[in-house]
This record gives sequence, structure tokens and C-alpha cells, in this order.
Amino acid sequence: LLVEEDVNILTSLMKNLHSSFQSAGFVLHKCKTNSASLAGAMNWNFDRMTKVLGVSCDTQLDVLSLFIPEISPITTKRTLLSRTMAIYDPVGWLDLFSLAFRALLRECRNAGWDDALSPDLQSRANRLYENFYNTDRKYVRKY
Repeated sequence: LLVEEDVNILTSLMKNLHSSFQSAGFVLHKCKTNSASLAGAMNWNFDRMTKVLGVSCDTQLDVLSLFIPEISPITTKRTLLSRTMAIYDPVGWLDLFSLAFRALLRECRNAGWDDALSPDLQSRANRLYENFYNTDRKYVRKY
């Protein structure tokens, strides 16, 4: 992660980094930047939307965003597990929600996979998922 305003300095740093990787026997396949001028100087493709470690990155707005599946009712242990495991959060921004979902799963551990959850558990799970879906933590500024 480099922060520098001068494109010439960045270009020099990136060329040095590239040659260091190459001399160590590593081929640097991809580099991403939010600077169109640096991408042009390095002959890289400049894409507004890209992915970094599976997390979407908008280089124009300079934000990282997580994909959260659409809301659908949680009625069984199977749907609760499906929603819980659908959270891909490699950085841990949504750990509070992940832990809350896992706590709900623990409460229904004796239920069958396709048995209806109790109305109370369904209500709590759906309310939690609605709060999760509407959270502002889906978008995180990179600085």
C-alpha cells in the first residue's frame, strides 16, 4: 500500500518493486491503483471497479464494499445456516453480525435442517438479517 501524490515517484517505486519481485523469481501479475495517471505510466489497465482479496473496490470513490445477498425470509435452520455462511468478510468488518448469526445457529442446534424455527427465533433471525442488510459497514473508506 503506497500513498504518494507525485506520479513520477510512484512510477519509480513501482518499477523498483517490480524488478525486486522479478529478481527474487516472482512474477508480479497484477497491480491495482486508484490513479489513472499511474496506471497509464505503468501500462496497466485502469478499471473503476476491481476486487482486492475478494472485496469489491471502487477506485473512483476510494471505497471497499462487501456483497450482501438480498433479503429473503429465514424460516429453517438450513436457511439460517445459508445466510450465515454467505457472509464473505475476509477483513472482519462484519464480525459482530457473524457472531450473532452463529449464536442463533447454536440456539437451534437440536432442530432438524428443514424444520420450521420457533416464531421467536425466526423473528430474531429476520430482524438481525434486516439490520445486517441495511448496515453502513458494507462500504468502508480505504483511508
